[in-house]
Amino acid sequence: HTNKHEDYPQVIFGFGEKIQPTEFALAQKLEDALTEQGIVVGLCTGDIWQELCGTTNTQAAITSRVVFIHIELDESIRKNDDALITALVDVFGK
Repeated sequence: HTNKHEDYPQVIFGFGEKIQPTEFALAQKLEDALTEQGIVVGLCTGDIWQELCGTTNTQAAITSRVVFIHIELDESIRKNDDALITALVDVFGK
């Protein structure tokens, strides 16, 4: 989203229409791990970054009682994903 959303974080986590406590807790762990890797993260918890929050995501709409986190990655993170992978391994293990 680099070209379309210049002032946005490099990674944005959305939660569908409603944030579940389990999803938010996991997103906070991911946010911490990504921040340690020097990646700027945003959590969709209000009116900010709404067009990237996944509120109309079809998968989120049809799932219930499961953890769903919509993740938007900046082009720079998609092209060089070493820090992202390190953060994911830190949170989820090998």
